Amino acid sequence: MRVMMLLAALLAAPTTAWAQGRIGYTDLELVMASMPETKKVNATLEALQQELAGQMKVRRDYARVRYEEVVEKQQANQLSEEQAQVATAELTKLQNEIDAFEKASEQKLLSTRASLVDPLLERLQKAIAEVAAERGYTVVLNRTSSAGVSAILFGPPEDDITKPLCGKLGIPVPDGLR
Repeated sequence: MRVMMLLAALLAAPTTAWAQGRIGYTDLELVMASMPETKKVNATLEALQQELAGQMKVRRDYARVRYEEVVEKQQANQLSEEQAQVATAELTKLQNEIDAFEKASEQKLLSTRASLVDPLLERLQKAIAEVAAERGYTVVLNRTSSAGVSAILFGPPEDDITKPLCGKLGIPVPDGLR
């Protein structure tokens, strides 16, 4: 019996805590997309991605040309056994360098993205906390998941803090909310 009472108390505790606070919601993706900084971040990342892709193309093109030269010489019987081994080792080394460059490029994109997006997210989080405090919300949820799936199926319009959040950030209210 004691176990049942304890279990009932534990299950009721979160409900009581939730019932005492107000829950608001916003559309983080929509707000972030409206921030001028997001456009700058996206442009910077796109430029970096294109630069790295160009460098990768140069490396791959060089490796392809070297491979075709080796194949051509092998087919014409112009390579000794030792020369073929040296050429194979060179091609393997080139492929390893390409793989390493690809990994380093991915890491550079991720770290650059983090360094550019983190301050944006901090600014957004601070604005959410300020709007929530001003309006008496103890919890603010995101309207959609990062995959664009609705996480909130219904919510009172007065609990949508997207417009006040845009105002706090000094950005225009997105067209879908006017």
